[in-house]
Amino acid sequence: MSTVSGNYSNSLQFLQTMELYRLWGVEKVVLYLSGPRVGGFFGQVLHRYAREGFLDVLPWRLPEGIRKNIHLNGQLSVMNECVYRSMYTSRYVLLADVNQLLVPYQHSSLRPLVEELQGRHPQASVFRVYREPMEEHDFRSYKMVVNPRLVTAMFEVLKYYGETVDVPSSMALIMQVKPHEESQEDSKGKHLLLDTRIREFEDLLKTKVNEIVKKATEAGDGSRY
Repeated sequence: MSTVSGNYSNSLQFLQTMELYRLWGVEKVVLYLSGPRVGGFFGQVLHRYAREGFLDVLPWRLPEGIRKNIHLNGQLSVMNECVYRSMYTSRYVLLADVNQLLVPYQHSSLRPLVEELQGRHPQASVFRVYREPMEEHDFRSYKMVVNPRLVTAMFEVLKYYGETVDVPSSMALIMQVKPHEESQEDSKGKHLLLDTRIREFEDLLKTKVNEIVKKATEAGDGSRY
């Protein structure tokens, strides 16, 4: 996941994202933490996931003079760091933001989705998954699942070996969760779409989220990052 500031407060949304990815077969999440050190409930949640081995939390605190002069707190460097870090430990890496979900529509988890895509396109090293509504020629309209041994990744892959494949929207989409005030601004436009796929996991998701909340608070996992 790209950088998250220390004052990030949407802990329940983060829990939902983590538990959905875990239900969908993701084995490791890497989170880059910028800004002030994190405590409170969000710090407890991060510490619990880290203790379970599901989450690596990496500090990404750039000097202010540098931070002001680079795009999105060095997000491009974060993506490259993640690719290189995962090069010999992960077969595939999803490069996405903390408020985004790669949602499979024809498979129960992400592994069979990617395996089917790889089977259809044996030479592919980059799979582009789009979000709706898609703005043509806008690199922000998609995220990438990459083979970390074959690419150097940014918003656009600069160098790679193999093919780039656009994933059909019938198989997977990127779902982006916006804050309530931003959603209200879009409520009369075309940017809000009803997607009920996650409801299919509602009961199990609630159980998993409640378990993590209970474990994090009862154990007093209050370490600061």
